[in-house]
Amino acid sequence: MDFASFLDAFKRGLNNRYVKWIVKLGATALAIWIVSTSIEFSELWAKMKTANLLYIFFAFVLMVLSKFLSIARISVFYEAHEIRMDYKTNFKLFFIGLFYNMILPGGFGGDGYKVVWLRANGFSEKVKNALRATLLDRLNGMIGLMLITCGVVYLSSLMAIDEISYVIYASPIVAILGTLLCFRVFTNTVIVQLKTLPYSLLIQGLSVLALCLNAYAIAGIDWIEYTAGFSLSTFTFLVPLFIGGVGSREVFLTFMEPLLDIQLNVVLAAIMFNHAQRLAMALVGLPYILKQKKVL
Repeated sequence: MDFASFLDAFKRGLNNRYVKWIVKLGATALAIWIVSTSIEFSELWAKMKTANLLYIFFAFVLMVLSKFLSIARISVFYEAHEIRMDYKTNFKLFFIGLFYNMILPGGFGGDGYKVVWLRANGFSEKVKNALRATLLDRLNGMIGLMLITCGVVYLSSLMAIDEISYVIYASPIVAILGTLLCFRVFTNTVIVQLKTLPYSLLIQGLSVLALCLNAYAIAGIDWIEYTAGFSLSTFTFLVPLFIGGVGSREVFLTFMEPLLDIQLNVVLAAIMFNHAQRLAMALVGLPYILKQKKVL
């Protein structure tokens, strides 16, 4: 399947998404405006210019490792759902999907590409299995993130705020109930979910640590406070109101700054470096798209 065919498929579904696009564009613009009114861009730029590039590089390495672990995790779910493909193909499919997720706002991105590719390459009868595997992959990642967030938030200054501490005390119960519900709904995948949970803990841990390293490259930080903030902000990606997730994490941490011992300029600079690192990884998929007419 070439890029033109995929783009045609994207365009065919576009007419039904105009309203959704307008809403996302408006939400993203609003988020950026809120953040922009809370900072001085000259200070933000000054922070970025003085960043220690060695730590920025180490953060990028951690993000790369997390992506390779993500490929390994989805491979386990594919195998459990009788979708067998070699690592090279899965690698290409993953990074092409990552690229489309970055450049195509809306609902038809990387996952949409994978579905189209499976249908075009003899996996038509496995499309439902692929969607199920993708859903379980996302849920497993969410469980890992909840466990990490619960642990680090307990050590943060948020525990000193009574109204918030009650929610924090209840969060492990919610996490456990959510995990049990996931196991109950997908009863035949409990073993594979338990098998992939260590992957999710590592993936989410590396991703949050990469953000903290970006922040550390800019200024000395309280690791617990920043880890808590970045972990909590990751849940904002569940809200499908922002184009590519841009603005969601930023506006959340803008409102969280008074509650955590964090500096907004440092946080925003770290996130901007993170966006650049994500884009660099997504570009790995571009040569596979341009190299030949029939991708993979």
